[in-house]
Amino acid sequence: MTIQPPKILNGKSTTVSFQGRFAVPLATPYKAGHVCTAAEARALNRARLKLVYDKFYRQASKAALEQLAKLQAHITEFDKDFDLNDEDVLGREAATLARLRAREFFNAQGKDPAKVHHQTFNAEVRRLLATSELQSEAELRYEARLAVIKEALNLGNPKGVA
Repeated sequence: MTIQPPKILNGKSTTVSFQGRFAVPLATPYKAGHVCTAAEARALNRARLKLVYDKFYRQASKAALEQLAKLQAHITEFDKDFDLNDEDVLGREAATLARLRAREFFNAQGKDPAKVHHQTFNAEVRRLLATSELQSEAELRYEARLAVIKEALNLGNPKGVA
């Protein structure tokens, strides 16, 4: 199954389809204004939609047909209270990094990470997530990404005014 990322249309509420099984309209609360540009608002909305999508796509793909309405209501409720913040993005960065490190760990043992039992793999990911070293590296990677984004945004704004 191919996972289709959410699409944003005209900065308004958009519908996100979960593997073609059902769709949920999600809010796009970030608007261009004096604090952010139109491009920044689009980027924030895309990031927000992707975070919501990523949080639920596995559940959506495994849910029985009779569970879809309940899951759709749950996603809609989650969407109402969801706020994109650094912790969400930093948590994703840490999780991505932990999965990468777990693959490296099993490769170093001569094991194919794809063939390692999922419970064993997930236990290693959880162990890595609990380490301060991984959290520090995730923070550094996140800060580096922010710096690149800020620099790219300032390229079109030579006076540095947002």
